[in-house]
Amino acid sequence: MSSSAETAGDGVMMKSRGEETTSPGLRKFQKGFPIVLGAVQVTIGIIMLLTAIAMAAVDLGFVVLILYWGIIIYIAAGVLTIFTAKTLTKSMVCGTLVINIVATVAAAVGSILHFFAAVGLVIPPCHTINGHSICIQLSHTEIAMVAFSVLEIIVSLWVASFALLALCSHSREEPTVEAHESKV
Repeated sequence: MSSSAETAGDGVMMKSRGEETTSPGLRKFQKGFPIVLGAVQVTIGIIMLLTAIAMAAVDLGFVVLILYWGIIIYIAAGVLTIFTAKTLTKSMVCGTLVINIVATVAAAVGSILHFFAAVGLVIPPCHTINGHSICIQLSHTEIAMVAFSVLEIIVSLWVASFALLALCSHSREEPTVEAHESKV
């Protein structure tokens, strides 16, 4: 009993019995541990979100407000990476590649802004509220945010590199057609 395989769209091989198997090129994405790295991205995003909320309670500055979009991108990249690992299709791998490149850029911009905030160039250390001078030191928190942003850059680049590897390997694959012999 032989079964013929046909290539359906999106890199999924369909067997005649209705079972789906993923192409070997797309399976290379899973060699980069995307579920673990996606969980790391979501965790970094949640930690940075909680830190940004705490910083906003103390000082509602420019850097705190502008970096919420980066945090949302980190969480979205992590969630999409996990979903891609579970439902491995060409379009999902493409989406993961794009969102992780965007997350890398957002993390780079975020790390630069957090660095400037840590050295006091963006958020002044002293504020005048109701005629009283209040000095708040957030430099240690900003340095932690720089460290998380650099970690996000590393993780996003790692995921993007495996997504690119999977897409390049998938595009080089030749579609195979099995010819089965009929007995007469």
